[in-house]
Amino acid sequence: METVPQIIVIAGPTAVGKTQVATEVCRRVGGAIVGCDSRQVFRHLSIGTAKPDATELDGTAHHMLDVAGPGETYHAHRYAREAAQIINQLLHNGVVPVLTVGTGLFYEALQFELISTPTIDPVCRNQATEAVSHDRNAIHALACTQDPEYAPKLKAGDTQRLIRWYEIYLQTGRPMSTFFRDITRQQPRYPALNFVLTRERRELYGRINQRVDTMLEQGLIEEIREAINRGYDFRQIPVVGYTELLPCLDGEASLESCIAEVKKNSRRYAKRQLTWFRNRLQMREIHLSTTGIEQGIEMIVTAWQTSRDTST
Repeated sequence: METVPQIIVIAGPTAVGKTQVATEVCRRVGGAIVGCDSRQVFRHLSIGTAKPDATELDGTAHHMLDVAGPGETYHAHRYAREAAQIINQLLHNGVVPVLTVGTGLFYEALQFELISTPTIDPVCRNQATEAVSHDRNAIHALACTQDPEYAPKLKAGDTQRLIRWYEIYLQTGRPMSTFFRDITRQQPRYPALNFVLTRERRELYGRINQRVDTMLEQGLIEEIREAINRGYDFRQIPVVGYTELLPCLDGEASLESCIAEVKKNSRRYAKRQLTWFRNRLQMREIHLSTTGIEQGIEMIVTAWQTSRDTST
């Protein structure tokens, strides 16, 4: 007998329409949205991360937004811990958790035991932080040599991940990849109906470009200035949609060229998201360019209702 799903998962790249679909699904099944996005967890970053507003949500509860602030490290394991608490409470109250997944790693951390790493000694953490601050390129080169399996996930400009990799390496002498566990051998924490929303590439990229233009009209530049004043450092911890506009604010590049970079990197980000969902997660694909929003919603709701009917 198949395990009865407890949650609905709606994954997809940026600008595909996850919130619109999830909001209506929640209305029809008696659910609440649980966000799963590594950027939307941060307070004061609303326009550039496309956080849903009250109008979009239309009364639907949305959890896991604005749970971290500037200077905080928000990793996948913290997300898994906090999201699980919310999901458990929703299930206890008879509410269907509907996850909107933009960050595949966060969802994997929620569902599976991904990695078991040691508690890091403060001395090692300080050494790693200083080393990366002094010469991040050298640490990145070391990671490429010592940990070729994990190295593709690292970029020389990703300070947070480089520090994490190096502090583990300093303390244990082992590369990060040796701590990861095979998720294909594990049962998920929450039985789920997993869907990934897609669109025809040209349509998706057009939606991304339009979203960037809308963000600028809504005040993205001012949001970046305010976020920097609050303590966010988008050079140390790059965030797509924010980091690309810094040269414009500093007078080093034109607004037009920076906007072009935002659009380009947002399209690349969407491509990486889709690659992750398709290659690592077993999900039923709903091609919205073909089905349309309403039929896509109906497919999810029908699948959920069928899973309920077959369990009784």
